[in-house]
Order: sequence, then C-alpha cells, then structure tokens
Amino acid sequence: MAGFKSFKSYINSILAAYAEVLFIENKKIGILLLIVTFINPNIAISGLLGVIFVLIFAAYIRMDPEFLESGILYL
Repeated sequence: MAGFKSFKSYINSILAAYAEVLFIENKKIGILLLIVTFINPNIAISGLLGVIFVLIFAAYIRMDPEFLESGILYL
C-alpha cells in the first residue's frame, strides 16, 4: 500500500482510528477500545474491517501518509 511505510505504521493507524471514536489522540486508548470490543466478537470484527477498509481506500485515493498515520479518518 502506497500510503504506509511499514506494517507497524498500519497497526498504529488502526489503533489511532479506534481512539478517535472518543476524539482522543492516544493509541493506548485505541488498544483498550479494541480489546473491549472483543467482548462481542461480531462488533470487534466489524469495527476492524471498517477501519481497515477505510484506511485502504484512503491510501488508494492517495491521501497524505501523515494524515493516514494519525488515525483521523474524517475531514
């Protein structure tokens, strides 16, 4: 994927996007939310797939890599 430099930056983007649900720019909160969503695996898988598809689409339309890594998926 052209927008990401490494697998680690892709994971960081996913965690940052999860944290942005609460408008918090902290990846630790993203990890916590990800873990909590696994209480109901259907919600966790849906959330992960949604974030992954949005990141892939954003990279496809060539959004700024710094913007992608920040986890902010809205304008």
